Amino acid sequence: MKYFSQKKALLYIAGAIVTVVLIGISLKILYLSTQMYFYFKKPYRGIEGRIYQIDNELGYKTVPGSLGYQTFPRRDKIPVQFDQYGFRVPVKNERDTYSRKPLFLVLGGSFAFGDGCLAEESVAYLLGELSGGSAINAGMSGYGCAQMLFRARKLIPEYRPDYVIIQSSPWLISRAGRSYMLTYSGSIAAPFFTLKDGKNEIVPPPYVFDIFELPIEEYKHTQKGIFDYFSFIKNVGIPLFVNKFCNNTLTYLRIKLGVLPRPNRQGINVERDFYGELYRLCKTYGSEMVIVFCGQKRLPIESNIVNGMNRIPGVSIFNANEILWDTLFIKTDEEYEINYWQWDDKFVDPHPSSKAHKIIANAIYEKMKLDKFVK
Repeated sequence: MKYFSQKKALLYIAGAIVTVVLIGISLKILYLSTQMYFYFKKPYRGIEGRIYQIDNELGYKTVPGSLGYQTFPRRDKIPVQFDQYGFRVPVKNERDTYSRKPLFLVLGGSFAFGDGCLAEESVAYLLGELSGGSAINAGMSGYGCAQMLFRARKLIPEYRPDYVIIQSSPWLISRAGRSYMLTYSGSIAAPFFTLKDGKNEIVPPPYVFDIFELPIEEYKHTQKGIFDYFSFIKNVGIPLFVNKFCNNTLTYLRIKLGVLPRPNRQGINVERDFYGELYRLCKTYGSEMVIVFCGQKRLPIESNIVNGMNRIPGVSIFNANEILWDTLFIKTDEEYEINYWQWDDKFVDPHPSSKAHKIIANAIYEKMKLDKFVK
């Protein structure tokens, strides 16, 4: 009788623990959903329009031919247009091919994409215009080195560009060491590097949950109210955060059990393997490799790999930080922010402004002419 009483007590305790955990998870989901609801009910930093879609290799990618907007709390919306190939172009794009030479292929994250700027103000577009050629803007906000390498493997053999412009930033390396990436609508599963026999390999996103299928766009334009709130919780909040919790938990367990390769969070040899493969791709297909280091303010190039590649024929390295700093008349952090961050009466965003993009593009082009790279 005592045995059964103890067993019954343990079951009660276990049940109580499970109940408390479930209540905690439910309250957390409600809290996150409420935050998200009110975030979209005021001027917000994010994306308006269906311009992205889930991808089994990249995590997410563009919707070819789509038009949307980047939105900001304190400035007008910025149009974002993608052509039939899924690359960013000006809204009134008059080109349908990339046949004009020289051809630039630009790879990177939000800096390469031209986040917060018009497409025609980005380094990619400006290089095409300055050279009389054309440029493929294959940058994407939120991407890391894993996605960049995926795109390079496909686009360099397909387009055989004359120049491959590669954004080099510390956060692009760290992003490649995690199985998710952050967006303004929530996290998305992402490809990542894993270390196998001393060499980095890319692992595809560990799960697929189509966050873009949720009706988030609808609630950005509905009237705020109690019924709208509960409708949002039901149709967006619960499916989004329940899936996030379940997928993240399963991913964690799969990694711990050895079913899924472990992400290389320490970044061991990531730069070596990343830049090494990019160099081999460029050399194989006759492309000049141009590395553009983009950090914050006066951040120096701390990578021995990147610095060492400056001595390799066919490779050029530009420190965008130094280029921007050297053009300042008054060299202070405050002047740097005022001149090269994004402002609209008030501070908007720390991504490079159109002025910064123009200075960087001009510096790269002038150096290329000097070295007789642009023929």
